[in-house]
Amino acid sequence: MSHSPTPQKLTTPRSIQFALFATGLLWTFASYKAATRAAQGIATNLNLPAFDRILAESFFLFLLLAGFALLSWVSTRNGGIRATNALPSRPTAAREWQQGTALGWAMLLGIALPMMLIGAIRPQSSGHSVPSATRCFPS
Repeated sequence: MSHSPTPQKLTTPRSIQFALFATGLLWTFASYKAATRAAQGIATNLNLPAFDRILAESFFLFLLLAGFALLSWVSTRNGGIRATNALPSRPTAAREWQQGTALGWAMLLGIALPMMLIGAIRPQSSGHSVPSATRCFPS
């Protein structure tokens, strides 16, 4: 009877795990600051203050994904975004993405449209507010 050896799981020493955790924590704070400053600079230079938050969040997401993928690669030498975030490949992924997008837009329209119709949202343009009905028709 031949006995095949069972593969041993490689474990990372505790000190390395702690160093990776501390680096990840520092990376989170640094990437938040960098994303916020980059978004403010772009929004200010292009005179698009409405896009400040979405730019900041997009940059932050990108920096987090890149940083954590790099940390995963440093610790295992086999890193990737799917492996880092535990996203398995599924045949239904495209359908799930479509349903999520449709649900997100439906929720957005379901909340924003009624608020616009009753006047709870007042659009602003170039920093000047649109006059509300109460200013046009005093009681």
